[in-house]
Amino acid sequence: MKWASTVSEQPRLEQAIEECAAGVLFRLGSATPDLAVTFVSSHHEADYDNVARLVGQRLEPARVFGCSGGGIVGDGVEVEERPAVSITGASLPGVEIVDFHLDKDSLPDLDAGPDSWEELVKVSSSQDL
Repeated sequence: MKWASTVSEQPRLEQAIEECAAGVLFRLGSATPDLAVTFVSSHHEADYDNVARLVGQRLEPARVFGCSGGGIVGDGVEVEERPAVSITGASLPGVEIVDFHLDKDSLPDLDAGPDSWEELVKVSSSQDL
């Protein structure tokens, strides 16, 4: 397994993703990215729908996972109150990654127990393995 993390403060989403993706690929070297964990500041909210596609195009065949955040962390840096994108890429040979999407309206109540989350994402707790 190999991991690489980058952060960009470019004000345009596409440029920020390009900068992060280039950094991840450089740091992974010859390893192929299987996963791209992506965090995007609210400054890019108007373009949220484009994030997965843009990251996926630049880090193919990586599966893209991510969310928005008030503070964006990557490469040992935290960016707050400014535009930012962070991508952590991982090469995970022998690991199966299964895609899924959660909409905020489908999330369990914040007080719900782990069973609600396990049912939502179709996994079992480690106790059941």
